[in-house]
Amino acid sequence: MAATHLAEARAHYAATLSHGDKGWSAAALFRMADLAHGHADALAHQGLPAAVPADRPAIAARIAALRDEAVQHLRQTLRFARREGVDSPWTRRAEALLAQIEGR
Repeated sequence: MAATHLAEARAHYAATLSHGDKGWSAAALFRMADLAHGHADALAHQGLPAAVPADRPAIAARIAALRDEAVQHLRQTLRFARREGVDSPWTRRAEALLAQIEGR
């Protein structure tokens, strides 16, 4: 169920990019990163019942993939912002989240 909601949210944010507004595009790119990062954190901190050890590698791989996706979207947000001259709270949040993820 969560995967469906995540996919739907991604689709809505991606559709925002086609509208051509630079500010909204930067916001949408950041929100896609924030969704992936938040989902990865939720999976990482939910705790697994002891009865499902076989699922641990698959869940760890999913967390890593979501974190990679978040970093990709954050970098895309910042490239877009530099290229288009966008300076907004969304770009500053993207910089801060990327620094947090990368441990800077």
